[in-house]
Amino acid sequence: VPVIGMPFFLDQKYNVENLIAKGAGLRLDFEALSTQSVLNALKEIVYNKRYNI
Repeated sequence: VPVIGMPFFLDQKYNVENLIAKGAGLRLDFEALSTQSVLNALKEIVYNKRYNI
């Protein structure tokens, strides 16, 4: 299942980076979070065949 991760602290950054490295997810930056960034991430996960399961 593809993941859109937004790490806050501790091991979350490592976990999201691990998902990205394996091609299983994307990261959203909490500091730069916007409606558009969420929509872009959702579109990427839904329409990019790389994330199909």
